Amino acid sequence: MMAKDNEGKVMGIGAEVAREGYEATVVGRMAGRAGAYSSKGSAGNALEIMANDKSNFANLCKPDTVTRLTRSSTATQVDAVTTKAGKVIERIQYKDTVSPAGVQKTLNQVKSGKYQQAQLRGTIEAAEKYNAAAQANGVSKTMQSTGISHNATQRIGDKFTRQPVKAASLGDAVKGSTAVAVGITAAVEVGKSIVNGDSVGECTGHVVSKGTESALSAAAAALAAETTISVAGSLLAASAVPVVGPIAAGIGAAVLVGGVVGEITDGMFDEVGSAIGDAVDDIAYGIGDMVESVADGISDFLGDLFWWA
Repeated sequence: MMAKDNEGKVMGIGAEVAREGYEATVVGRMAGRAGAYSSKGSAGNALEIMANDKSNFANLCKPDTVTRLTRSSTATQVDAVTTKAGKVIERIQYKDTVSPAGVQKTLNQVKSGKYQQAQLRGTIEAAEKYNAAAQANGVSKTMQSTGISHNATQRIGDKFTRQPVKAASLGDAVKGSTAVAVGITAAVEVGKSIVNGDSVGECTGHVVSKGTESALSAAAAALAAETTISVAGSLLAASAVPVVGPIAAGIGAAVLVGGVVGEITDGMFDEVGSAIGDAVDDIAYGIGDMVESVADGISDFLGDLFWWA
């Protein structure tokens, strides 16, 4: 039997609110950094903060290790340094250069030895384009991907500079919130099924049903939030309202719209989930019967072969 609580809506809205909340902290930390107030440089500025956060999350498993952005807001060769027990162990230069001209500029800088002492780390797209160009030009220095998309850094940069949201950035937001919502929902439903002693099929049904609900709620919430932030940011571009103001409005819109969509879709996919679950159980039982039949056949064969034993 499918769960009746509207957990899909809660997970979907929660994932979107968490994403917007984190991005608000990034926007709040961008002030004073080099290029933050430029529509061209704000994305790179967002990358510095986000990538640094990821590094420090990984550093939690490394005693006495921390990665810090350089104190200078206009540093040109090193954006961050990692220290272990107070000793510098790596210097990092972040790059979010995805245009052909930007990639070529980075390549020329590397050739001139500008980043000889620093590791290059970039967005997914920047690393891919730079590494391809470096290989084609016989340059050995590579750029490590941070796993952060340029669409995400562009979106956060646009929030800071109060620029309209771009289609690719909007799509990235929807995809990100939806993926997190579905992942959390699936984990919760699997855990509940284990506790309740559900069959594999019943567990699958719960995951499909509630996962779909959470995906739709998260997608609607993300669309509402990003659209609201974009519109509010543009309208208040010349005002003294803090940059987090439009983000707060966006979170409110996410909760409202996500809630409405969640109520509409609550239970809508229960029958689909149950049907898929039943099919999974039928397959599992069929495989079980087949394995049992094969095992019985092998046992009978061995019994006949060693009849004298």
